[in-house]
Amino acid sequence: MAAEKILIDSTICIEYFRKKNKARTVLYHLVDDYDLSISIVTTFEVKVGLISEWHYRDFENIIKKIQVISLDDLCIDKAVEIFHQLKMTNS
Repeated sequence: MAAEKILIDSTICIEYFRKKNKARTVLYHLVDDYDLSISIVTTFEVKVGLISEWHYRDFENIIKKIQVISLDDLCIDKAVEIFHQLKMTNS
């Protein structure tokens, strides 16, 4: 059976780069158990925040193992729909 897919967000990546002990991060534990993907927007957000050449190289190595999901109109429309549903639920 294929591993369950998970779309990671920037907070998962930020935690990974901030902690010295990578084994104590969510990303470290997700890699072995799930088929990870990341949006192109999250990829941008993470790259903007990288503070060293080492972080950049490390992120590039991580990205090689993760599917980067592009945005198209269908994806954007679905995200807007979900956003509005959540906003109504949390009002």
